[in-house]
Amino acid sequence: MLSLRLVAGALAVGVGLATVACAQNVDPAPPHFLLGASKGDNGTVNVRVVECYGGTLKAFDIERVGSNNVRSPLWRIEAENAGGVTFARGQEQTITVGSTPTGMREVLPLAASLPQAEKLSVGVNFTTQPSASYGFSFRVDDIEPGKTWIALGNGKSLSNEEFSSEVGEVCKSST
Repeated sequence: MLSLRLVAGALAVGVGLATVACAQNVDPAPPHFLLGASKGDNGTVNVRVVECYGGTLKAFDIERVGSNNVRSPLWRIEAENAGGVTFARGQEQTITVGSTPTGMREVLPLAASLPQAEKLSVGVNFTTQPSASYGFSFRVDDIEPGKTWIALGNGKSLSNEEFSSEVGEVCKSST
């Protein structure tokens, strides 16, 4: 999908910029977003999204990542008309996979529950200044009960309190 290709390109550019910055002993720009996945009480998957600068969510999708990185779309939502989901600066929003938030419309319905052991990829597209696309990959089996899995390094689980604290640190370093 286009948004995930943009995410991959943005991530590749970000890695390239970080490499150049390190080679020149300059700190790379800090991240200004945080994404994580947690499980709801009824087994649903919640994607926790924070955009430190604020903005409007325009699209969200989740795909299965198969062998040779072949992607199969599982669910996609997009903004209704000029709408979307508005994110206040540094404020967390939770998107429950399969449940369409107000201001969004379902473009590709979730046909079945998410595969538990397969790699999944999430793409998030915002209108901010400038507009941004983010993404991360995870396996539902990697999400521990009562914790949020985030894609830092090889991925790690944080308690809900630790995730909130991480939001504060990430957004503080973005200002």
